[in-house]
Amino acid sequence: MLEGLLHHHLLQDGERGQGVITERHLQGTESNSKGWGELLGINGHIKFPDGTESQFSANMLSSLKVGSLYEGTIVPVRYDASDHSKVVIDVDALEAQHLADRQIQVDAVQRQTAARVAQADAQLAGTAGPTSTAATAAGDTVDKLAKLAALKNSGALSQNEFDAAKQKLLDV
Repeated sequence: MLEGLLHHHLLQDGERGQGVITERHLQGTESNSKGWGELLGINGHIKFPDGTESQFSANMLSSLKVGSLYEGTIVPVRYDASDHSKVVIDVDALEAQHLADRQIQVDAVQRQTAARVAQADAQLAGTAGPTSTAATAAGDTVDKLAKLAALKNSGALSQNEFDAAKQKLLDV
């Protein structure tokens, strides 16, 4: 019970940080209306500016809620500023980020679908001019955004790298 209170206190009042997953283990599978998912256990660490390092772990994390987590993935954590040995994974922030990433992917697919429909409409109308070129360009951008989101979800890109690359794509 005391551990649960500490966990809750850190999630409410702890300092925000980022940790790295060092181990991942499958604890089971699940299914619901959103599909099939994995139940994961993870271990990780956070390195503080003063050179200290602390460990954290979490069990029974639903991949349907937090996304795919692998060794090397950077995850949000909360910690006690006065006692760096007290660290927990910030599941709420992880779930919110997964929802945002999923929405980016859904939006990208919707834009890609709209671009394909516009291109097909243009072909049927006998015009292969700017509408076709614009639809192709929009589809390419959507594909690139989806690939960026997949790279971020796999841990290959940090949130900052993802945001910068996404902005560069959208500014073109």
